[in-house]
Amino acid sequence: MFLINVILNQMKKLLYIKIASKINAKMLLIAFILAFGGVQLFAARYAEVLSNPSYTFSSNGTFSGYYAASADGGFIRADNSTVYINPTNVTFSNNSAHNGGVFYFTNSKGFFSGNSISFLNNSATLGGGVGAPSGGAIFATVNSSVVFNTNNIVFRGNVATQDGPAVFSRDNAYVGFGTPNGTVLMDSHNGGFGGAIYTWTATIDFYGAGLVVTISNNRAINEAGAIFATRGGGGIKFRNGTVNLNNNYAGGSGDTNGGGAMSIYDEIGATATLFENEIVNFTSNSALNFGGVI
Repeated sequence: MFLINVILNQMKKLLYIKIASKINAKMLLIAFILAFGGVQLFAARYAEVLSNPSYTFSSNGTFSGYYAASADGGFIRADNSTVYINPTNVTFSNNSAHNGGVFYFTNSKGFFSGNSISFLNNSATLGGGVGAPSGGAIFATVNSSVVFNTNNIVFRGNVATQDGPAVFSRDNAYVGFGTPNGTVLMDSHNGGFGGAIYTWTATIDFYGAGLVVTISNNRAINEAGAIFATRGGGGIKFRNGTVNLNNNYAGGSGDTNGGGAMSIYDEIGATATLFENEIVNFTSNSALNFGGVI
């Protein structure tokens, strides 16, 4: 028991993670071998996600204070994995990482289901990783596919030093919200480009029939108060529901300060933004320099 406690303390110091108070010897051994072998631990409390190509998380409740210092994925990093997130009601709050304050997906699949999921006050701000910190709640990259079929989804108060404090996607990733008659709220975020959402050579798709999406009170210090979409092969799609973009603002210390609600760059044939069979409401969006709405 003394040896296990010593190893556990070393892991906390070297890997900057929190280990569950109840952890079995097998999980501890896996994490210990990976750590001292130089492999980046995925910054999650649940060590089994490291070794399983398929992982299911089903716990209800609030999960707060997880972090990945100088690494990605404050709660879970999925790398060539399939992750199922299916609690009935769950909240992730005050978690942090370099990229993806809660979840980071690379070449992976993520499936979210249940009644409600909330991402509150998470951040992508920690230094030391590769690139500028992005994706305060969710970061999807390299052919990842992340699909939400949760009835009620809330992103509020998440922060990214650089881009996309709610959702960041790039490199042919796909993030979809498909719950029929569900709700998605993205509110009160702060970012560089894209006050809530940033997509670059990737797709973010709101497609659930009757889905109501509200993106409000977000701010970008550079450009696109709510949504920034750029470069070929991707963009933002709103289909078969209602989207409300309200009180978003672009303006601050950046050098462009345009697109109060959205900024769209079709550099190499991007889909950019598609509204299809969608009720669209723009209300009280503004920008410091140009494009108060788009």
